[in-house]
Amino acid sequence: MGRVLRDSFWISYDHLGKLVAANVLWFLLCFGPMILAASIAQHVDPGARARTLVLGIGVALSCLTLPSASGGMAHFTSLLVLKHDAQINDIFRGIRRYSVQSILCSLLAVIVWGVLATNIVFYWTVVGPKNFWLAAVLGGITIWIFAFYNVMLVYVPPLLVWRRAGVFGIFKLAALLTLDNVRLSFGLYLSLIAIILLSCFTLVGIIFLPAGVSGVVLNTGYKQLVGRYEQQERERSGLEPLEQDDEYSGRGLRDILKPWEM
Repeated sequence: MGRVLRDSFWISYDHLGKLVAANVLWFLLCFGPMILAASIAQHVDPGARARTLVLGIGVALSCLTLPSASGGMAHFTSLLVLKHDAQINDIFRGIRRYSVQSILCSLLAVIVWGVLATNIVFYWTVVGPKNFWLAAVLGGITIWIFAFYNVMLVYVPPLLVWRRAGVFGIFKLAALLTLDNVRLSFGLYLSLIAIILLSCFTLVGIIFLPAGVSGVVLNTGYKQLVGRYEQQERERSGLEPLEQDDEYSGRGLRDILKPWEM
């Protein structure tokens, strides 16, 4: 996990300007309809149904643009991780290529969240008063499943871009990767939460950083997993292992303080 964070830092550092621009675009695409609807609603009579309609349309559009733009960001950051180069136009290419699948993945994620959360509430509010121990066992199992499910979702964005699989195939692969790489998966999940929390301290952080940096971290983690599995496959086939390309191992504080000497 340490190498994932190190490589993610240097990729983000080397392409900070592009990441900021991409994140601003992502923010506008995701929340622009909602913000526009709210500004229009301010000029509508508070008691009119039109105001509710305008706000509803804005929220509905943002629910569609959020996963679509996130799919575009996943494509953009995957190019930064793989090729160390990407253009802002790549976000729109990613949106065209992955928007439908991104929306379907998001819909499935929300449905499963809702089912698990409903089960937890049901066990504690309905079963609990009648049979505490049964509610505790079933509720505890569901909470563990809920936690596992949240962790496995870190693989959905990179799998969306890296693998040609359907929605259910992506979720199946995400679950298998999580079971096979518990420590790395949990580390990626905690890193994602940390990025979101740090960005939420200021509205400026939400606009300029989280989606891009999160995409870099998740794609870097998945890239290293792919490399690990390729090495294991070569070992099973009796082939010599590939040399590990560790281009960021020699970089340190000096490169931050004096980037012109890199």
